[in-house]
Amino acid sequence: MANRENSPKIVPPVDVDSHAGAGRGAVNPMALGVGQLAKMLAVPEEKIREHVATGAPADRNGRINLVHYAAWLNQASLRYALASQDTESDLSRRSQEAKPDGG
Repeated sequence: MANRENSPKIVPPVDVDSHAGAGRGAVNPMALGVGQLAKMLAVPEEKIREHVATGAPADRNGRINLVHYAAWLNQASLRYALASQDTESDLSRRSQEAKPDGG
């Protein structure tokens, strides 16, 4: 039977800066610091903070569950796409209404 020592790791260790709250080693995807998540996703920490400020899920200690964050991003992108689609259809309708001959 596989145990912790000989079990294959699905995710290799990630180097994170000391200010992110950890050194080199396994990272808990259910409780990531902003710095850890930013490094994993190769985005600026400020972008993650901005997302949390606008509703991305985080616990009271500021830790982020990677799966919950991914689901939130997916929903946010869907909302953005729908809003953009509504804006485009509104612009198209308005431009049709503005034409003198009606079409």
